Amino acid sequence: MGPLPDNAARALLTEPVAGTLTWTEPATRAVLELASGRPMVIQLYGLHGVDPLGVSGRSRVIASDVQEAKAKVEWAWKAIRDEGLEDELVPVDLDTALMELGRLGQRVTAGH
Repeated sequence: MGPLPDNAARALLTEPVAGTLTWTEPATRAVLELASGRPMVIQLYGLHGVDPLGVSGRSRVIASDVQEAKAKVEWAWKAIRDEGLEDELVPVDLDTALMELGRLGQRVTAGH
């Protein structure tokens, strides 16, 4: 799968958690810039960018969360590329990722 246009990349990042968590515009722009439209990298930021929310109790992902996630995302992306799996994302993987992000969002907001 090739790079996503910005509107699709933004939707991939924000829609799975809409109504539960929000991504600030600076955080969203940071992911779009760092991911260069690569869907799997966007998903990795979607997963790791929300990690600090469970600890902080916030429901908004901010730019510093993206920077904090960067090392984890780079490590995971390198491992994926090293195995030649960067084009292997299948719909079931996407569905699972979206479901997990939704569950995390529910846990974070339940803590408020």
